[in-house]
Amino acid sequence: MTELTDEQRDAVTAPAPFTLYACPGAGKTHVIQARHLADPPALLRGGRALLSFTQVASEEIRSRCVTAGRPDMVNHPHFVGTLDGFLWQFLVRPYLPSGTEWRRLDSWARLPAAKTSIRIGSDVIDLNEVPFTLDHHGRETIRFDIAATSVIQKIGDDADVRREWQRRALRVRNGLRGQGYLTGHDVRQLARRYLQTRPDDVLPPVRSRFREVVVDEAQDCSRTDLFLLDALHGAGVPLILVADPDQAIYAWRDADPTSLQQLSAKLGPPMRLTRNHRSSPVICSLAATLRSGGRPADTAAGPHAAEGTPVVILPTTFSTSRRGLGQDQPQHTTSERPITEVFTELAAQESIAPADCVITAERRADLPGGSSRSWTSENPATLLARAWRTVRAPHASAAALQEAARAAAYRLTAYWYPTTKDSLETISTRHRLPLRTALRHGYALLHHLPAPTSTWTAQVNTAVQAWPAPADATPNSRTGLLRGEPTVPRPSPAGLGTLGVRIDNVHQLKGSEADAVLLLLPSNDAVRRWRHGDAAHDGTLRNWYVAVTRARRLLGVAVPDVLTHDLQVLLSAAGTPHRVHLGEPVGLW
Repeated sequence: MTELTDEQRDAVTAPAPFTLYACPGAGKTHVIQARHLADPPALLRGGRALLSFTQVASEEIRSRCVTAGRPDMVNHPHFVGTLDGFLWQFLVRPYLPSGTEWRRLDSWARLPAAKTSIRIGSDVIDLNEVPFTLDHHGRETIRFDIAATSVIQKIGDDADVRREWQRRALRVRNGLRGQGYLTGHDVRQLARRYLQTRPDDVLPPVRSRFREVVVDEAQDCSRTDLFLLDALHGAGVPLILVADPDQAIYAWRDADPTSLQQLSAKLGPPMRLTRNHRSSPVICSLAATLRSGGRPADTAAGPHAAEGTPVVILPTTFSTSRRGLGQDQPQHTTSERPITEVFTELAAQESIAPADCVITAERRADLPGGSSRSWTSENPATLLARAWRTVRAPHASAAALQEAARAAAYRLTAYWYPTTKDSLETISTRHRLPLRTALRHGYALLHHLPAPTSTWTAQVNTAVQAWPAPADATPNSRTGLLRGEPTVPRPSPAGLGTLGVRIDNVHQLKGSEADAVLLLLPSNDAVRRWRHGDAAHDGTLRNWYVAVTRARRLLGVAVPDVLTHDLQVLLSAAGTPHRVHLGEPVGLW
């Protein structure tokens, strides 16, 4: 998609401030780029800040500008980067006390557990597990309502006990802050403090440099983020928020659609992108049943606008486990076959290859072979092998790609600077190696490496030793090289790894798409929730909305057999074409 539609052109030329509500597949990144590149070379005080939530998303905008022959649009006076980076560079770092080596971390998990442990008696909780937030008065509190189940089990629900955990968590955090460590939450707290106590210092440089600040994926902003953006707006900095509130799926990060709506109202009448260049009309029709406000379905306008493949309802048994294969696989009720096999065969009837199929669910535990493993729970060799596979996945999320690059970048820096075991951010700061540069090296290394095998470690170490190093690198023999062997996945049952089907939870699919998507809904309450829930207040419905809008051509919904009829009734009432698949494929419908 290169030409602008009328809706897109209006969004490119409209004066700030405003909110741009963009439906899935609306080409919002194309619009942001077009708006940015429409400017002539910027004057000294005519910059624009383009803010995303991941380095990968920022790199995409940077790459588009360079490819378009406008590298000037990524340099001063412009800023193309993350919201965290913007807050740090312009609202916090210049005003921090001198005499301390300040180090910004994306997570307390980047520090050794011994530094971040919170203890009461024999119970231990890691600081990284504590979801801090700021209330409307700027006071720090712990959001116990969004804390992990394992944390709540240790803390319990006694108010006095929770206050004691909060007091001790703040003591540990304050100790680390005294050593110069800051996470994104700390940066936001300090930004809020400086905006309130030093506005005459903080605001003039921002107003002077930027004539516009554009925040992409604004529905993911926390309440604190929105407070800070509101303060910039109130100080006269023109804002553009690009958002789809129905895709606000990060409530556990304190994202708040209501606060977004309140800020949006201050920016004046919103603009909308309602033409979906990704999905078929059938998929647009089903998606409309999941979102808030009762708005009509978006207009299918892309290459699949004339297609009408019905939604496939797959009656499914979710309690069956395929013992001996190492996978927990939901079964198609009538054929008693793995649901993944059945769906990929249905996709094949539409000439969709398994590699362009996605199986998803809200929780990782509900997926075939589901688990809750994190990047940090694997040994270094297995973690790097996982990173290798991630960068080759056809639709890996921006967050997953960034974690993959980080794993490889850390392996390189651990070899280059063997005297430190600090986080990648700390190594980057100490050796003046820009984090963006380190991540680029990580991406390049992963693409250079061969496929993981049982003898992969030696190949990795050879590549690391030969990799071009910074001038101040001081590698020391084999210190920092990879040890151990990666766990190479065993061949999976048909329909899983052997077919190349992507299987991931909804949060990892954000920003990606596929020709065929199967959403697993194992709860017996799913259809009732779908029919009577309000996505404005129900994050689960928004998760389902994100899942179904990843699909371009074919959408499947797997539900317990007892819900099949109810889902048919719901979709019939919405006028969404659908069919129930009861047996073996018998050809196209």
